[in-house]
Amino acid sequence: MAHVAIEQGRISDAAFLEIDPIVLTWDKVLFSPVLANSAEATFHNIAEARGMIDYDILTTVTNWNDPVCQYRLQTAEKYEILIPKPIPLALVRNFPNG
Repeated sequence: MAHVAIEQGRISDAAFLEIDPIVLTWDKVLFSPVLANSAEATFHNIAEARGMIDYDILTTVTNWNDPVCQYRLQTAEKYEILIPKPIPLALVRNFPNG
């Protein structure tokens, strides 16, 4: 939801970091299919998450004019991965000046 914060002037710029997927194998990593701080949030281990994630909408070229595709993308944009400990800089693949 960074684009909303930028549009509203709450932040002027955003950085998106590419994290090594190895962190998904760490103990106590959780997935939420909705924003984790919402009342509807549920939390699942990564094995459960594999069956919940809409991989097609995230990885394939889609007709964005199709309302069903738009809904699926909006749903997927709310996915959150919760990492219980700091991520070492060596696992941030696109860290600026790294």
